[in-house]
Amino acid sequence: MVLAGAVCIPISAALTLWLPRLIGEALDKIGEIASGDGSDPTTVGGTLATTCLLFAGVATLDALFRFFGRRLIINASRFVEEDLKSSLMNHISRLRASWFDRAQTGDLISRFTQDVELLRFVVGPFILHGGMAILIVPASIWLMATLSPTLTLAAGSIFGLLVVSLALLLPHLLSHSRAVQESIALIFWSAWVVLPM
Repeated sequence: MVLAGAVCIPISAALTLWLPRLIGEALDKIGEIASGDGSDPTTVGGTLATTCLLFAGVATLDALFRFFGRRLIINASRFVEEDLKSSLMNHISRLRASWFDRAQTGDLISRFTQDVELLRFVVGPFILHGGMAILIVPASIWLMATLSPTLTLAAGSIFGLLVVSLALLLPHLLSHSRAVQESIALIFWSAWVVLPM
């Protein structure tokens, strides 16, 4: 399932990169009609119509490959989550009762629910969006550089600022995420103490 979804990623990336090229061709055809350079408007209009139909076809194919790739990969990550929860439950059910006396139940429930779910949220989208980014970013930088090196440098500098900002913010986000995780565990534990099962 993951392999089939992974095959859809480069196809969708190629189709996504083809769409701007088709828009550029359509705009060039409109420019030819507007400039009145002696081209036959009927011929140029027919070429424009063909380009628009090709654009619609490519966009539809891109949407289909993107949909099925996403569906296959996200479903696979759900199966991974289910298997992980089953493995955890099997392991927990074999532990001695004395272990449960020492363990904080709230932390255990938090790990079972939120941590495993977060793993699913990371694995599926990482494969999906990471694969698309690995393919699209270098190709689009090369395409931009062939059209306008100045625009490419401007976009690259903005992207560089984004990377630096993320590098500065991520440690703070991580510490806040840990604090939230500990708070959730404390809430579960407090509820268990107040309302024992």
